[in-house]
Amino acid sequence: MKPLLLALPGNEAIGERLAMTLAAEYAVPEVRSFPDGETYVRLNANVQGREAAPATG
Repeated sequence: MKPLLLALPGNEAIGERLAMTLAAEYAVPEVRSFPDGETYVRLNANVQGREAAPATG
């Protein structure tokens, strides 16, 4: 199974390039901030039993 690379907000371009170089699956999480400071993160990829790494710049 291919590793999964998650591009964190603001790092989509480098994440996509890294995924291509590493032959990894690429996904961009859905991230929202609530007025009370809480953060909502939804991973739009199957992560169960997979190696995953965040792409940060």
